[in-house]
Amino acid sequence: MEHTRFFKQLSQQWQKLLAQSRGRERKGALRLLDEIVRDVNASV
Repeated sequence: MEHTRFFKQLSQQWQKLLAQSRGRERKGALRLLDEIVRDVNASV
């Protein structure tokens, strides 16, 4: 995941969080990120 264009477009905070997390923790972080992106896109 760290070598994808998606990952490189994330803020440093998100990159650090995702790089350090594994398994359920990473999945939860990705779900939160998905929710944030969906909310922002819905308001545009």
